[in-house]
Amino acid sequence: MRNGTHLGEPLEPDFDVVDYLWEISDHWFHVGEHERCIELSHYVVALDPTFVEAYLIAAWLEDSADRYDDARATLQRGIAANPEHYQCYFDLGWYHFKHKDFAGALPWYQKAAALDCPPDVPRMAAHTLERLGRLNECLDTWRKLQRRYPEDQVVLNNLRRVEAKLKAPNL
Repeated sequence: MRNGTHLGEPLEPDFDVVDYLWEISDHWFHVGEHERCIELSHYVVALDPTFVEAYLIAAWLEDSADRYDDARATLQRGIAANPEHYQCYFDLGWYHFKHKDFAGALPWYQKAAALDCPPDVPRMAAHTLERLGRLNECLDTWRKLQRRYPEDQVVLNNLRRVEAKLKAPNL
């Protein structure tokens, strides 16, 4: 272990308990001890509420263990502690999307997209609108994304695809 963390050794002056707990949590993750990883992730955010990745990992593992309410609550705590960071909003949207609750996913994706985020984040709002059958809104969203990211081939491909879908005769 680093920084004099063996039992009985004094701690180094620059010892960071949050980093140390996160390293242990990562170890538990990689050996399949996911409940321990979840527990340590919650300790990490109790000590440093701005540690967004810890909320994300805990929620993902909680969801994977069918602890759906816990996963949602973890992400909502992450949003409350980090309202200007897109990732917890996005992951809460993804949580709803993967559980086929598209109406529940949309506002979280829209909130994530309104923040500083990579281009794949606002795309999910457009995909969700399509899943909801709101094709005109979906097309408007792809057009806005094209103006925001004019060189993004994924946006251009989806824009063309939705335009064609809207032009196709209903069978």
